Amino acid sequence: MENVSKPIGTDIGINPIDRRRFIRTCGLFGAAAVTGLAGSTAAAAGSSANSDYVRGACFVPTRRMNTYQVWWRFDEDQLDTQIGYATRIHLNALRMWLSPERWWETPDEVEDQVNRLLTIADRHGIRILLCLFKNCGPVEQTPETLRDESPVTGYEVYSPAREILNNPEAWGGCYEYVDWFMDRFGSDPRLLGIEIINEPRPGMKTEHDFALAMLHRAVASRGDRPLSIGCIALNDNLHYVDHGIDVLQSHPNFLHSVKHFRQYNEKRKRLEAKTGLPYWATEWQRIRTGGLGWDGVFPKGDDWKPDYASLAPLFHRNRIGNFFWSLMLRPSYLKVHETVRWMNGVFHEDGAVYSLADARAIANDDSLVFPERRTWPDWASEVGTRLQKFLDERDQGASERSG
Repeated sequence: MENVSKPIGTDIGINPIDRRRFIRTCGLFGAAAVTGLAGSTAAAAGSSANSDYVRGACFVPTRRMNTYQVWWRFDEDQLDTQIGYATRIHLNALRMWLSPERWWETPDEVEDQVNRLLTIADRHGIRILLCLFKNCGPVEQTPETLRDESPVTGYEVYSPAREILNNPEAWGGCYEYVDWFMDRFGSDPRLLGIEIINEPRPGMKTEHDFALAMLHRAVASRGDRPLSIGCIALNDNLHYVDHGIDVLQSHPNFLHSVKHFRQYNEKRKRLEAKTGLPYWATEWQRIRTGGLGWDGVFPKGDDWKPDYASLAPLFHRNRIGNFFWSLMLRPSYLKVHETVRWMNGVFHEDGAVYSLADARAIANDDSLVFPERRTWPDWASEVGTRLQKFLDERDQGASERSG
């Protein structure tokens, strides 16, 4: 594992603290990061209202049940259309995931696809935050789960597979993958940044060790694109600050209330002040008053539906760089009671929105007009049918208990 502990910044002749100052001076986190001052050909395409901080969405194209399928079923026309939807709500960035599994199968094809994706996004004035390892999902990785395209049984899968992540002797292919990406895209101006891994849990030793090893590998051959880790909690970033990250992240997906947001925001400010690094909220969804849904208990009432309008004004008011989950309307990655899933997203495939209020809140623009259709997407209607059956049975049970 040669060179993985190379000091931060030595590749460009500066020390770690000066590197962070250098990155700030180059404007990688402000206007330059999102309107193209570092080289995008579509700088003029962005609205002036969204040019001073990151305003993005997590993006998995419609009908792709995991990130492997984004590259296995790569569709340039689909990407062009759906990335175009992001500009309609004044976004300037999208967060996406690459697939080492697909790269191991067809490396030249994936490299070409990454270039085509970045070219499409650049044409729309969108910068991509690209994550190398997903490390999240309710099912283990197998050839079958990777290619399961059913909206009922297809889910995100762990990447890399657990048998690789849990065995340092098997990390060779992951090092090669990181080396390839940093060599080809480490200074690509079409990228907003490079996220090494999504949601490594510091309390899980193998996940934490893997995250550090891949981060060190990226730092050893870093270019000028900022590096980050997709942390779940704000303080998780402290495990990586001294190892080369340039941007803080956390995932405040569901908050209990406006008061809860204010508490989170104060912690965010303190962490930025302590580390001297900028911050992006790289996953957020809505306020949930009846439980957050992570504990295997399905959300209460209508909390399973999208409600970005409950949080978007708070992110705008505090000018927090952010990515909501998700641009396209889809079943959730998580499942409760076998195949029961909630819904998230803004756009149907045809460009209609699930909620006009949400689209306007995200865009910070009450003048926007879209066709509104408050239904499950047609391609995932069976998920909605199963959910409704579950909700009816739950309500009946509650009624019987109260009677």
